[in-house]
Amino acid sequence: FRRVCVEEYIIPASDNSDGKQQKLQQRKLRLAVGKFALLALVTLFFFVTPFVPFFLSPPSALDQLSQMLKRLFPFGRGLVHDYWAANVWAVYLFADKVLTFLCRKITPLGRFTGNFIPLPVISPAVSTVCLLLGMIPAFYCAWNVAANSTTLSLSKTTTVTKEKDDTVDEIFIGDEKQNTFFVRAVVYCSFAGFMFSYHCHEKAIMTSIIPLTLLSTTSREDASLFLRTSTLGHFGLLPLLFRPAEAMLKFFICVAFLSLAVFLLEHCIAEGEENKVAEVGTVT
Repeated sequence: FRRVCVEEYIIPASDNSDGKQQKLQQRKLRLAVGKFALLALVTLFFFVTPFVPFFLSPPSALDQLSQMLKRLFPFGRGLVHDYWAANVWAVYLFADKVLTFLCRKITPLGRFTGNFIPLPVISPAVSTVCLLLGMIPAFYCAWNVAANSTTLSLSKTTTVTKEKDDTVDEIFIGDEKQNTFFVRAVVYCSFAGFMFSYHCHEKAIMTSIIPLTLLSTTSREDASLFLRTSTLGHFGLLPLLFRPAEAMLKFFICVAFLSLAVFLLEHCIAEGEENKVAEVGTVT
C-alpha cells in the first residue's frame, strides 16, 4: 500500500508522457496488489485452518472456542505471569511493591488497608495502547524506507529502460540496510510485544531471539545484540527447569550455547570483513 501511494501520488508526474514509464508503473502496481493479495490469503488461511476442527465438532465446540480465546487473550489472569517476565510491567509492579512497603512503614497503622496499591492498576486497554505506541517507531521507519526504496527504484529502472527496450525484472531496488529492514522491524516489534504485552510469558522473548539470528552475522553490532539478548533471554527461561536435578544440565546448556555462538559468530564476521576488504582492493 505504501509503494502504491508513493508511486501514484508522491512521485512527480514529469515522465507520464513516456509510454515505457507508464507501462512500468502499471506493472509495479499490478505486482504490488498481487503480492498483497497473496500475503493476505496465506495469512487468512493459516489463521482460520486451526479453528476448522472446532467448527466441525459437536455443540461443545463453542465452549472449546471460548476456552481457547481465554488462553489466547488471558486478560483475567493479571498483568504479569507467575515468573514475572523481565519487561516494563515487572519493573512497574516492583516499584508498586516498594511503594506499598514504604507507605505501610511510614504512615500510621491502619491508614491503608492490605489492598492498597500506590500505583494505578494497568488494564488490558492501557497495555494495548502502550504496545501500539511502542511500535510506532517501526511503523514510521517502514513508511520512510518504503518511500526511499520506491524513489530509488523509479530512478534506477528509468535509467535501465532508456538503455534497454525490455523492462527490468527487479522492480524494487534497495541498499543493504533496506534489504534487512524487514527483519529488523520484526525484531523491534517482537521486543515491543515482550515489553508491553498484557500477561506476557517469559518464553515470549524467543519471538525476538529467533529472527535476530538472521541478523547476527551481518555486523559486529548485530552479533553483540544477539549475544546479549539470547544470554539474558535464556537466563530468564531457567526457572522453567525448576527441579534440582536439572540445575547442572541447564547451566551446561547455557554455557555451551554461548561459547559456540561466540566462536561461530566471530568466525563468520571475520570472514565477511576479509571478503569486503578483498572486494574493495579489487575495485581500487
